[in-house]
Amino acid sequence: PLPDELTDFVEFSFLSLMNEYLWSQQPGLDDWKRANRLDGFGATIAAIPKDDAAKHEIMKRIRKNAVPAVENLQRLMTANAGSTATAH
Repeated sequence: PLPDELTDFVEFSFLSLMNEYLWSQQPGLDDWKRANRLDGFGATIAAIPKDDAAKHEIMKRIRKNAVPAVENLQRLMTANAGSTATAH
């Protein structure tokens, strides 16, 4: 389901990133998802030509910032949980 509220988006994004990480740890699952059209983004990444330095640089930046992004999402969820608790 898609998030309805901004705070839902933060949790949705966190869970999505964590799922992708956990799935990436399972041998063969990426290939299976791509073969079954369940991972359009992965298929797009796999199709980047080896000599396309600009796109590979973008992918390097995405990978480099994945862990900080997850950490920031965790901080945002914690802050939201605190503000929700005080609002009730």
